[in-house]
Amino acid sequence: MMLYEVAVAAPLAHTLTYDQPVGNEDVLPAGIRVLVPLGNRLVTGYLLGQVEVDPDEISYQIKPIVDLLDPDPLFPEGLIPFFCWIAEYYHFPIGEVIRTALPAGLVVRSGRKIILTDIGKDNLPVAIQELKKQPAWMGRLLDKGNLLPGTVNTVWRKPAMQRLLRKWEKAGWITIEPVIVKAAIKARTQTMVAPSPALQEQIGEYRIEEQFAELDLKKSEVKTLDLLFRHRGERSGLSRPELTKLYSGAGKALHGLAEAGLVTLEEQRTYRDPFGNVPPFFAQPESLTPEQDTVLSELETAVQEQAFSCFLLHGVTGCGKTEVYLRAAASCLELGKTILVLVPEIALATQVEAHFYSRFGDVLAVLHSGLTPGERFDQWQRILQQEAHIVIGARSAVFAPFTNLGLVIVDEEHEPAYKQDNGLRYNGRDMAVLRARFSHCPVILGSATPSVTSFYHARQGKYQLLSMRKRVYDRPMPEVEVVDLSDKTLPRSRPELFFSNKLIAGLRDNLVKKQQSLLFVNRRGFSSSMLCRDCGHIISCRHCKVSLTLHRQRNRLICHYCGYSLNPKVICPECQSSSVVGMGVGSERIEAEVRELFPSARVARLDSDTSR
Repeated sequence: MMLYEVAVAAPLAHTLTYDQPVGNEDVLPAGIRVLVPLGNRLVTGYLLGQVEVDPDEISYQIKPIVDLLDPDPLFPEGLIPFFCWIAEYYHFPIGEVIRTALPAGLVVRSGRKIILTDIGKDNLPVAIQELKKQPAWMGRLLDKGNLLPGTVNTVWRKPAMQRLLRKWEKAGWITIEPVIVKAAIKARTQTMVAPSPALQEQIGEYRIEEQFAELDLKKSEVKTLDLLFRHRGERSGLSRPELTKLYSGAGKALHGLAEAGLVTLEEQRTYRDPFGNVPPFFAQPESLTPEQDTVLSELETAVQEQAFSCFLLHGVTGCGKTEVYLRAAASCLELGKTILVLVPEIALATQVEAHFYSRFGDVLAVLHSGLTPGERFDQWQRILQQEAHIVIGARSAVFAPFTNLGLVIVDEEHEPAYKQDNGLRYNGRDMAVLRARFSHCPVILGSATPSVTSFYHARQGKYQLLSMRKRVYDRPMPEVEVVDLSDKTLPRSRPELFFSNKLIAGLRDNLVKKQQSLLFVNRRGFSSSMLCRDCGHIISCRHCKVSLTLHRQRNRLICHYCGYSLNPKVICPECQSSSVVGMGVGSERIEAEVRELFPSARVARLDSDTSR
């Protein structure tokens, strides 16, 4: 007996088994979404494949799949072992793993809709008036005559409200109908307008508008055809929005032209553009450095072999690691394979996008949380349809639906931003290595400061270490000097400020040269803590038990965890002293001191307070 293994989008540690949909005898492919019963509701499930079960061993009822939500698989079958490994290793429900991997807004579920009956219109207003508390949704029910699934779902969570609604239903005042809440995201289509073969044959090569004179058409229809032929260029036609933008009367004229058989109207899939403006162009260097050549020869050999191997590319900043990535990716594309490039943050993704777009053009796709749900869904579909051969993205891009992955690149592999800290908690770098192992392809972990874990694996031989110690064109490394501000013997002209004489001199020299300076500090606010001078107590958050930060411009003491705040004029809760002062330094204080030192300089502060 052939049944189907389904991972439901619910907190269940195991998969469930379902029967063939009623009235459908076709074998269902793995990777599609299905609507299945779970208890007394309907939920989205992800079909993992067929399972053969002995009917004699089944002691429970096998329910059929209610509906198919996708005409084609939403993820390749080859990704299923990867999902299963993640679910087992991280102890996370397999259905929730797949739900995390897929673009948001694709979950379909059952819901409830409440409709006010004719009897209820007479009796319910009186019943509501007798209640001590009248929620806002009751007024909407009386005004509109119904409540939509979103509102009902919120109300239904409260047992008291659920009992009240059931009571009203039993009295015949309302009806509670089950409905399907569809996915929020769907494919975008647009109507493409093209000359019919008959019209094309009749007029031949188009030159002037008078060629349509024999067709006995309205002026608006003639103008629409003229614009269609003039602006389509080498394409077969134009989209309806393009035509109506050129001529507002084209929308109405197209109906008559289509009925006369002069144009064809066809719905075609279109993709939302995630790039906006075209990324800046970066030219390919004429030659590589000796170190780049050495490293690239190792990587190209691994790419040609198409076997799992992990490389730790340890290269100083400016040594040309990005060019090595690009050349290795080019070798992979020549084999007809695809490439996955992970970066720790969206800001870095835009930089890497520009380099890859300059070299490879429209075969590039991006996946990160900065995209709208619709853009992310379209990028996912482009990858799935093999229209995109290179994917660049943050940690979630590790789930990209490749079917023939040939190379994985993890830039800045040491970054903690690769760790997902809510929902499915995973390390994107480790998952990239795992993805490469499942795909039998090499993976490159690049960094100027490798993580201790990766460097240890390289020292033990688990990873292959590739080193690049020189910068391109033998550019010197920047000089770094550490100044110990705790040294009491250090001469300081402004001891009340957090600036050494060397830093003040460097800033002044830069201003004279009309150059810019960047000052980094790892805290925001004016003072990082408030200390009682009498007893040493530090004012802390009543909820989080961490020190409160003084924000002078807002005149508040603020907890950076929960937002709890106090007036800065506080009394020490331990000794009742009013001698509470700010300690430590933040970006707001550095800004104030720079303005004091250099009153004529243009100063800007960039932190989450100013950029909000």
